Amino acid sequence: MGHEPSFEELSALERSGIEKGLKFSIAPRKIPTAEIVAAVEESISQLNDERRNLDVFNALIALKKDPDRLVLSADKGNCVVVRDKLQYHNKALSLLNDKSTYAVLNSDPICKTQR
Repeated sequence: MGHEPSFEELSALERSGIEKGLKFSIAPRKIPTAEIVAAVEESISQLNDERRNLDVFNALIALKKDPDRLVLSADKGNCVVVRDKLQYHNKALSLLNDKSTYAVLNSDPICKTQR
């Protein structure tokens, strides 16, 4: 059987180290100032990016709330299109009123397909 040393069997230096706890470490001989400054600058730049993203997000919310504009997805691709609401409405009506393309139905065909 192995023998576990008691606290009294440790040297004074060993006891001193244990008393400092498991997170004890020795301070570096030279403080890495350049690395610390670089890390702080990177953190600050990320804060600026987050702020910039927040500003863009707020601008998009304001654009979406604008009653004179429509924010739509494009027909093709992953694009966003901003249209004047009145022009968009007028264009849609002109397309729907084109008798050579669309015909007015006498009844709602959805009623026949739903049960």
